[in-house]
Amino acid sequence: MPAPQMAARLLASGALALVMATPGLAQEINFNRIASFPVALNLPEAEETSSEIIAATADGLTLVYTDSPSGSVGFIDITDPSAPTWAGELELPGFRYPDAYFFVTLSAFWRGDVLYVPMGLNGLYVVDVTDPTNASILRQVPGDALLS
Repeated sequence: MPAPQMAARLLASGALALVMATPGLAQEINFNRIASFPVALNLPEAEETSSEIIAATADGLTLVYTDSPSGSVGFIDITDPSAPTWAGELELPGFRYPDAYFFVTLSAFWRGDVLYVPMGLNGLYVVDVTDPTNASILRQVPGDALLS
């Protein structure tokens, strides 16, 4: 290795070591829980429930979570972050638990008043969430259509 290249690497390594060793330059990261919400409250009749994948609206005031055991997505209003409340639930047809990856929700993401929920071989559910307490499926794109 040429001397100038070796010198540059040594200088970069030294600078990195200095930054890592200087506490004032490192930013402390903390997670401070301010509230929790037992998702079983959204589906009191369900035998089993679990919040798995969580996404937030662009304004950060509503959360959606996938719930594989119940075959649904649930919504939580966090307008007051210290007091989250139920904001709705939508059952997704064709759901089979615990059939990992083939018929369960794999993710969820918002785009305005529309929620996209990919479900393995069941394809993609497009959900109207203008009012999460009354969410409805706009369309289901079959899984095989997504693969072609």
